[in-house]
Amino acid sequence: MEQHSEELAQLETLEQGKSIAISRAFEVGCTLNWMRYTAGLTTKIAGKTLDLSIPLPQGARYQAWTRKEPVGVVAGIVPWNFPLMIGMWKVMPALAAGCSIVIKPSETTPLTMLRVAELASEAGIPDGVFNVVTGSGAVCGAALTSHPHVAKISFTGSTATGKGIARTAADHLTRVTLELGGKNPAIVLKDADPQWLLKA
Repeated sequence: MEQHSEELAQLETLEQGKSIAISRAFEVGCTLNWMRYTAGLTTKIAGKTLDLSIPLPQGARYQAWTRKEPVGVVAGIVPWNFPLMIGMWKVMPALAAGCSIVIKPSETTPLTMLRVAELASEAGIPDGVFNVVTGSGAVCGAALTSHPHVAKISFTGSTATGKGIARTAADHLTRVTLELGGKNPAIVLKDADPQWLLKA
């Protein structure tokens, strides 16, 4: 991706409409840093040995060992506003944990993730490990979130859609991470012009 960073920035600007400066700095620059960070975590995924000894009976010693394992297929659903960055926020942890992933970008901004999937294939990631499906949330998103072989769902988008995904995931006890719509509060001081605020 580093070798294709300018191409990806141009593609983000073309399909999403943000300035090329933001595409270069945030979409591509931050994404590459995130990828390096996440790749570094792959050497730190390890289990632990725990001492579970209890005082009675006399001298009873017990140990437990934990082991981290991939959960399986991850479904990542990405919004339109930061398709590359948020998409890779979902892809990299899944791959680092040994999972395969199916990414569904927004139907309005699929081009960058499609190109990243091509680059991943060219880099040697095996077929079926990093997948991109395109289409509407109502069709593709619903198919992903209700599929019984999807073990984890990571969704970024609206609160209403997130609630629906959580309800659907409950049917299969699918793990879910939701990053939902937020609020942008503003502080209005008493000397502010109310008419100007109504226009803003």
